Amino acid sequence: MKTIQINYSVKSVPFKDKVENSLQWYDTIKQEMFHFKGGKLQFKYTEDEYLVEMGEEERKRRGIKTTYRLLPEVENLYKTNYKNVSKKDEIDKWFNSYLNYNSSNVSISNKTNKAVFFDVPDEEVDDFVYQADRNRFSYIIR
Repeated sequence: MKTIQINYSVKSVPFKDKVENSLQWYDTIKQEMFHFKGGKLQFKYTEDEYLVEMGEEERKRRGIKTTYRLLPEVENLYKTNYKNVSKKDEIDKWFNSYLNYNSSNVSISNKTNKAVFFDVPDEEVDDFVYQADRNRFSYIIR
């Protein structure tokens, strides 16, 4: 009977979170404050319907020469965060399927936060190690 230790390999896995900022923009022509949610404001030079509806005489009176101006658009930003992922659940699932498939006499002798210890009969060690290798588990034979 040999004891095989399979380690829970903890990895930091990157994932992206959407940035949610509270954004404000003051429209000097309409004299209004606008509030947006998102990553950042990106300004695009487009025709403004408000200036079109205002009429040419009112625009001239205010000193506005065109109906085009920079208007804000919300652009999404993402930040990369990391979370620790353990192979603990994968090892448990693999071991249950190993027992069902092989009808073996392997048993768990001990579990810690970092590893699982299996008691493996001598005649099953090669197969057990082969299956652990196939599933890319790091192990130590004791």
